[in-house]
Amino acid sequence: MVFYNQFIAFHAARHDTTLIMPPRGAKGKQAETPAETRTIWFLLVDHEGKLRFGDPTKIAVQADTNVDDLKSRIKEENSTELGTFQIKDFEVWTYKDKELSSDPTSEELEKIVGPIKFLKASKNPKLLSPRQNVAKIDDADDVILLVRVPPLQTTDTAGGGDGESFIRLAPTQHV
Repeated sequence: MVFYNQFIAFHAARHDTTLIMPPRGAKGKQAETPAETRTIWFLLVDHEGKLRFGDPTKIAVQADTNVDDLKSRIKEENSTELGTFQIKDFEVWTYKDKELSSDPTSEELEKIVGPIKFLKASKNPKLLSPRQNVAKIDDADDVILLVRVPPLQTTDTAGGGDGESFIRLAPTQHV
């Protein structure tokens, strides 16, 4: 809960003076100020780096929000597209490209984002830690967050925790 610095102003009519007092119980403590709000632009990409979820989207969050909480907010705001995915499996990356500052079209975005290699040791794109504070994310015009969504789990692909897939084969008929 955030407490705002409230003061009681008392105007003494006879002496034309103003007395400012802190709220009761403050005892010299400074009241917390509300956290700064940041607007963050992000792009949802699938596990192959393809733009299957629409155009860049913005979201307003408190600057003291961490990346893990940001993932929850993004899923909440995009529940139609992301309803079947687990938040814990989202990866949030920053990506810097001078072409991003020119407000690219969807086709141009596909050309920018398509060749990206999402490697954990990479500097661009850079994988963000779930504990990282959004206040530390670069918000320059040529930087965007890429929220990478895992492959959709179906009954045909579930169960191989190491990323393996299963293919159902039709039964063979003996003639």
